[in-house]
Amino acid sequence: MFDRFKKFRLKPLFRENLKVALQSIKSNKARSIITIAIIAFGIMALVGILTAIEAIKVTFNREFSIMGANTFTIESKSKRVQVGNRHTRIRNLEYISYKEA
Repeated sequence: MFDRFKKFRLKPLFRENLKVALQSIKSNKARSIITIAIIAFGIMALVGILTAIEAIKVTFNREFSIMGANTFTIESKSKRVQVGNRHTRIRNLEYISYKEA
């Protein structure tokens, strides 16, 4: 029952708010133009940055695929570690699982 009354009250309220907003924009033209320009510049900068990032990703992927770097091989490390020119010691390496690779 109260929903019907709210619906009818919202229309005049919305119109009044819209009227006040348009009067405010007309009275503060310079501020409105500057605000719109700043918002437009921010959106333009955001789109530019996202485009540049995507272009860099595509370029890197293309360059690495030309070099054949889109595939890799996993090999076992050597267990011998040389420390300076003195001696060689054997180091036990842990095995890694498929998920860790």
